[in-house]
Amino acid sequence: MPFISEDFKERLKRESPTPPDESEEFTRVTGHIVLGIIVFAAVVSYIATGFFSAQLDVISTRLASLVPLLRPRITFLAAVDPSFPAQYAAGVISFVLVQPIGIAIFARAYWRTVVKKRLCRPVGPVTPITMLLGAGLLLVFVWATFGTVPSRWDPRYPGMARIFFPPIYQILASLISSLSAFLSFAILVGFLKFLFLRRGHR
Repeated sequence: MPFISEDFKERLKRESPTPPDESEEFTRVTGHIVLGIIVFAAVVSYIATGFFSAQLDVISTRLASLVPLLRPRITFLAAVDPSFPAQYAAGVISFVLVQPIGIAIFARAYWRTVVKKRLCRPVGPVTPITMLLGAGLLLVFVWATFGTVPSRWDPRYPGMARIFFPPIYQILASLISSLSAFLSFAILVGFLKFLFLRRGHR
């Protein structure tokens, strides 16, 4: 972002809820957790599709009924291939499943590598901006992965629309599931620091 000064970029990084240099150990562990969640979510999605396709068909129909925002995507997928809505539903289920599990794993790692070692950085005036940016990215990524429908679709030239179809879609959904869990965790840490740790550890 060229319109943002380098000093402000550095301040955004320094006053983020979980700054990268707050704990090298947590940064290292986070990489392993993110990769583990991606693999876990993908495996859950593929296994569910392989063994519970009939049930997932029913779930996709219910999703279209209960969550109108998802209906256009499900309708689009069904028109391309009748088996795709079930695999989409598996991606949605793995996403929902991963969120509480992922947040809990990140929280446990943060507690052991940062909080217990009294390494928490204090929040600052810029922290709410980083939290809003994180929330904005979270909404954009989740909507792009689960809600958008290609505006122009030609089965002869699928182009980037391939990412919405199996087997690539499960990988994309797993990646976003992991990223979403981390961003949600970081935003939660920001709120907790504002409540209990405005000046850092004494």
